Amino acid sequence: LRLYSLTSESSFVCISDMLKSSQTLVQVVICNSKLSVRGFQCIALALQNNTSLSKLIFFETCMFTKEESCDVRIAFTKALHQNTTLRTLRLSFCSNFDIANLLSEGLRHNCGLKKLYLTGCNITSCGVTMFAKALEHHCTLDELHIAFNPIGDDGATAIADMLSVNDTLLTLNISYCSISDVG
Repeated sequence: LRLYSLTSESSFVCISDMLKSSQTLVQVVICNSKLSVRGFQCIALALQNNTSLSKLIFFETCMFTKEESCDVRIAFTKALHQNTTLRTLRLSFCSNFDIANLLSEGLRHNCGLKKLYLTGCNITSCGVTMFAKALEHHCTLDELHIAFNPIGDDGATAIADMLSVNDTLLTLNISYCSISDVG
């Protein structure tokens, strides 16, 4: 299912309803849309009990502020904790909120996600440090893409520390992350 340029909250409520009831839907791609807090919460709630979706992609979609992201984090943490079928999550170029904080707690308890794409999400060294801590003992994630984020040398060090204890991550993309020779 590919959806483009969604703007109304009711569109995301419909997507949520589909995710709640579908036994066959395996991929949802949402591009260039204005996803509100309520819309994101609806999708996160549906993910908690969905048993078919394996790939969820948001591309230039998330449209809420850092202040609003706390409510979203709670819903998404539950979704990542309870959902066992989601294998690929892509939140690319969704840079107007603290995505690292949004995902960190949920990833600590997730046991199904294999691929995570956070390209161009404005993740800083502080965010990636928190995120790397959550991934230290993650047992299923084998691919992580965080290219085009300003993680810098401190963020690269946090990633290196995570890699010293994580034994499942096989692919890491940190290109264009403002890392110098020091990092």
